Amino acid sequence: MEATINGNFDRTLKVELLIRSCMVKLYAQIATTTVENVFHLGKMKMERRLLLYVDE
Repeated sequence: MEATINGNFDRTLKVELLIRSCMVKLYAQIATTTVENVFHLGKMKMERRLLLYVDE
């Protein structure tokens, strides 16, 4: 009885750790993408400002 409980506990723990690592990877990816998008938008705004400045 004890062995099966421990076995199930180990399994659920492994699954939980796997899910957590996947979530961490997902959050990291979302964060990187967001930062890249913000950086890209900032770069585009700067380029637009430079173009407007050159046009004047």
